[in-house]
Order: sequence, then C-alpha cells, then structure tokens
Amino acid sequence: MKIATMLLAASATAFAACGATTATVSLTNKTTGVVTTIPAPDARLVYGQHAKQYVELWLPKGEAPAGGRSLAVYIHGGAWTSGEAIDSHVARHLGKVLERNIAFASVAYRYLYEVKDVKPPIQGIVDDVDAALSKLKAESARFGINMGRLALVGGSAGACSSLMAALSDGNKFGVDFVGAMYPQTSLDPKEMKEWIPNQGVYGAHAFGISWKDLEAKRDEMLPVIERFSPAALARKIDPAAAPEIVIEYPPANFPDKTTGIAKDPIHSAQFGINFEKICRERGIRCALLGGNCDRLWNRLMDAL
Repeated sequence: MKIATMLLAASATAFAACGATTATVSLTNKTTGVVTTIPAPDARLVYGQHAKQYVELWLPKGEAPAGGRSLAVYIHGGAWTSGEAIDSHVARHLGKVLERNIAFASVAYRYLYEVKDVKPPIQGIVDDVDAALSKLKAESARFGINMGRLALVGGSAGACSSLMAALSDGNKFGVDFVGAMYPQTSLDPKEMKEWIPNQGVYGAHAFGISWKDLEAKRDEMLPVIERFSPAALARKIDPAAAPEIVIEYPPANFPDKTTGIAKDPIHSAQFGINFEKICRERGIRCALLGGNCDRLWNRLMDAL
C-alpha cells in the first residue's frame, strides 16, 4: 500500500562555497540513480521519546517579517507503515516554498506497527501529528513563525492525516489551508465500497484488524471510525471553522467513464469526487483538481 513515488535514499553532506559551509541533503532515486540536493533542515524539533517523533524545519533566508512567517507543514505518506520526512515531495517543492518566504516543516511519526499499545492504532498517528503541531506552535516565536497562517499538505495517508488534523475538534490548530494529494477521504468500509466498487484493500489496518472484520463489525465500530474518517469529520465540523481544502489526483486515477472503476482503488479520485460533494453541500471551500499536484502546491503558497 505504499504510495507510488520515487524511491529515495537521503544522506546529509556539506559543501564549501566562497569560504562558507552549507549543509545539504542528497536524495538518490534508487531507480534512476538521479541525485537531488536540497538544503539541510535548519532545526530538528523533537516532540516525543520515540526515534521517529521529530519535525524537520526549514526557514527562508533573511529576517522574518514583522508579523512572522507563514508555515507549511508536510506529512508524508506510505499507508502509515512506511515513508520518510524527507522524500520526493519535499525535494521537489521545498525550494519554491522557501522562495515565497514561507517556513517549511516535515513531520516524522511512528508507524502503525509501532503504536500497537494504542487502540485503535490510527490514534497513535493522530497523537503524533497533534504533538508535532503543538511543538511547532510552542517554538514558533523562536523561529519567527506565525502559526495563525498555517497550511498542512500531505500525500496519500499523509493527506488523510492532514485532513484529520484540520477537521477534528473544530480545527483546533486553526489550519487555513489543506493540500491533499490523492488522499483516502473515508475509512468507513460501507462508504468506500459505495464510492469505489473494487475497494476492499485499504483502511482496516488503521484499526488493527482485517478488512473482513472491519466490514463485519462496521456498525458497532462506526462511532470509532467516524472519529478518524475525513468524510465523517467534514460532515460534523462547523463550516465556518473549516480550512480551505484543495485535493488533487493524477488523471489516471479518475474512474473509467464506462465502467466507473478506477484501476488504483487505494488512490481512486472517487475519494475526492465524493469528498468535494460533501464539502460543497456543507459550504466548506473545497476544490478537486486533476494533475501532477503542482497546482495544489501553488494554491497552498497563494493561500499563505
């Protein structure tokens, strides 16, 4: 269930330029061997005792403006079982975000199998994201960041986590914008099967059970499911408190016009089509795009 992105291996290096030493991170595409170099994070903020409980933070050059810098927070994908805080999306978009004088943070978090003591396991992911955002808020003044101008962005499971964080508890972090790249917008097995006929392969692991058991226990588990499912959260939140949401899927992920079936049920754009409908009916600002997600990132930067 790992999202289809470049396979990257990161390593930190440093190079000398004009007498100065600048730390960098090199990311190697394991398929093509192409190396991408980006600035190393300016700070690592630790928010827990586990090795994965930290946030990487990059700051634009120069002094922060009087009102503080806006902040974009990235949450990586990988089905909550894989992925890294510095990945292909960071490598591709970090530079242009910093050029717009926006601070950039990327959240590392524990995988589902590392939070087995938490019931359901997805609660552990939610707790990590909340703790990471709380840490950024606590440290914001030190880094000249204005948490009143906050965007979340993620891919696949990270997009689902971004939606959870922004739509839960009345948007307690005051998120202004969510950029969700090919997200799963429901964790309700009944709803997923209605939206995507060939579904039945994603979501149960968030609750630590099999898909068969999730379907069988769906009615009794519905209150738990709806605590985490973005679609359910969008139906409950006060629209006035909700952030602006932009969702984008690759064109190939949209369902076939004849059969209505998407080849990739895990990342089917039907998730976005139905989620946008829910938001529109509730008066929540939401746009569904089809493309390589560049427009989504541009909308994010414009919103901040």
